[in-house]
Amino acid sequence: MTTHSAQLSEIAEIKKVNVMKIDGLHSVVMQPCNGLDEFGEKELKLNKIKLSKRLEKYLDAKRSVLLFSKGVILVEGGAEEIMLPSMVKKTLGVSLDELGIGVINIGSVSFEYVASIFAEERLRRRCAIVTDLDAILENAEKCKKEAADRGKSRKGKLERLFGNNKYVQMFYANYTFEVDFTNIEKNRSYYKQVIEENYQEDDKIKKHKDCIEESEVKRYDTVISVANYIGKGWLAMSLADDLDYNVVIPDYLLRAVAFSGGKSISDAVLWKMLKYTVKCNEEEDISDIKDGIQCSNSLTEQNKILKLFCTKFPETMLSKLVKYMEKNGDR
Repeated sequence: MTTHSAQLSEIAEIKKVNVMKIDGLHSVVMQPCNGLDEFGEKELKLNKIKLSKRLEKYLDAKRSVLLFSKGVILVEGGAEEIMLPSMVKKTLGVSLDELGIGVINIGSVSFEYVASIFAEERLRRRCAIVTDLDAILENAEKCKKEAADRGKSRKGKLERLFGNNKYVQMFYANYTFEVDFTNIEKNRSYYKQVIEENYQEDDKIKKHKDCIEESEVKRYDTVISVANYIGKGWLAMSLADDLDYNVVIPDYLLRAVAFSGGKSISDAVLWKMLKYTVKCNEEEDISDIKDGIQCSNSLTEQNKILKLFCTKFPETMLSKLVKYMEKNGDR
């Protein structure tokens, strides 16, 4: 028995693993492999392949987060894997580990194979799938119909497989992470900073920075061009270095955090987020919140202060996170 050993999870056969979970006053035992091969055969058409056998190879030390996290976010690329933890830390003052959330970059592995572990009869934990739709933006030169067709097809497949699974939910970037991130006005300064750091020619730097602020079409083409030139992984690392409290987490990603975290995002963690947010917030009319934080001595008082803050400042990342948690029934 182990609470977190990556070494044990790496060598254990998935069909021999039992996962224990606290559920109120009881503990429940979950079996990741229960009915997994049948699901693979019926839903994924793996007639000659045992899904459990394939996933054993996938559950290496890095992927042990599937077994130990309270909630999981599956992403398709390195950009989200690098940027999401950084954005959460900068805007909310906590790590994804403190929220009980593990992020897994599935790389070239299809979402449906990994997400199939999360179900009523297997792991009763929440899994958020984050992926791009790569939608067509008319007149944008960098738009690819093939990518848009794949995005549409991927969405249809995921909705068919997991639309009725309460443990799995999909969250989509309308275009790509880089484009959706930069379409948020407050985030453009970070992208401009990366352009300055990675380009040498002044005229090219000026041109790219100007296009970021122009039409959606020009911004789309520029963002994709810069990402292709720098490389998405290096771009994400450069962006992560420049982030501060004012960064805005794209809505689909924040909703994925709220869903996967669920009730594991405790009152104590929310209170820590509130104190961090108030410390970073420079609004002049926040003195009543600061006074409330100093004087609150009970959970009831703390929740009142949190509610007051969310009412007064609904556009902060904390307020939106709480709103999404309430919609999910987790508060």
